[in-house]
Amino acid sequence: RVSVNGSPLDEPYVNPGNVPSEIRFEVQVPAGRIFVMGDHRANSADSRYHLDEAFHGTIDVQDVVGEAVVIAWPFGHWHRLEQPATFRMVPDQARGGRRAPRRRRGGSSFA
Repeated sequence: RVSVNGSPLDEPYVNPGNVPSEIRFEVQVPAGRIFVMGDHRANSADSRYHLDEAFHGTIDVQDVVGEAVVIAWPFGHWHRLEQPATFRMVPDQARGGRRAPRRRRGGSSFA
C-alpha cells in the first residue's frame, strides 16, 4: 500500500487488477519537486522506475507544462478528471502535519 506523509492512501483510481506498487520504495520529495505514479501501475514507467537517478525519480515542478483535465479517447470513456478525494486527507509536512487545503481543479502530487 502506498502512503504519503505517513497516511496510507485509498486509491480507487488504480487500474483494476493492479496492486498499488510491486516496487518497495521510500522517497523524501524535496520542496519544488513532485513524485508521479500512473494509474495503470503494472504498465507505467513512472517515478518508481527512476529511483536510482538524481532526485530519486522526482520531477521539478518547473518542468510540468500542464495538467490532465479530460479523458478524450476512446470516445466511450470521455469524462472530466477531478482531483481524487484521496489526497485531501494526507497531512502536509510543510504545514506541520495539517491537511492540505482542498484544490478546486484536477491534478495531484506527492509532496
